Amino acid sequence: MNSSITVSMSALYEKAWHKLFDQKSKALQKHIIEEPTGRSATELAHETAKLAESWMHDAENEQGYYTAHDWDNNIPF
Repeated sequence: MNSSITVSMSALYEKAWHKLFDQKSKALQKHIIEEPTGRSATELAHETAKLAESWMHDAENEQGYYTAHDWDNNIPF
């Protein structure tokens, strides 16, 4: 995997994590921060991976192929 794809996937994972984290209750957010290896954090990580990878899959299907340029232009956001 080249570095532009890696950076792009990192950005997708980060965006997905923040999106999902922000949807959690304040109490659950606090629990995730206090126990980053706990069950809630693990579940969030799993949800994050699924969302980020679905965004990448959608972008690949929309374009027919993946190019770093698409991510530079903020697709699929």
